[in-house]
Amino acid sequence: MSEINYCELRGQIRVFKSGRARETDQAWCRASIKVGKRYFPLKAFGEAAEALGNAADLVVTVSGHLEGDKPKDASVKNWPLVVVVEKVREHGEEQGNAPKAQEDSVPF
Repeated sequence: MSEINYCELRGQIRVFKSGRARETDQAWCRASIKVGKRYFPLKAFGEAAEALGNAADLVVTVSGHLEGDKPKDASVKNWPLVVVVEKVREHGEEQGNAPKAQEDSVPF
């Protein structure tokens, strides 16, 4: 990976879609990260996708590289840039309305 293409962003994660590929059983995730007042699109595969999915509404630092994101419409010539996440580091500061993890004890 070249130094020019490398990026590292810190902000709050918002997950749009996630899942697993049927053939390879590899996890994938589509999300965005809020840095300041702007949102930057993210995509991740494998372990990075699992970490990104678990970090919904948390403040994290993501490391990765920029890549053109091929649009569904073939007539679009300018591909938007997306950050392909390779590493996720959680900071544990929760800022959103994500559901809390359930406890092992029964509430009644």
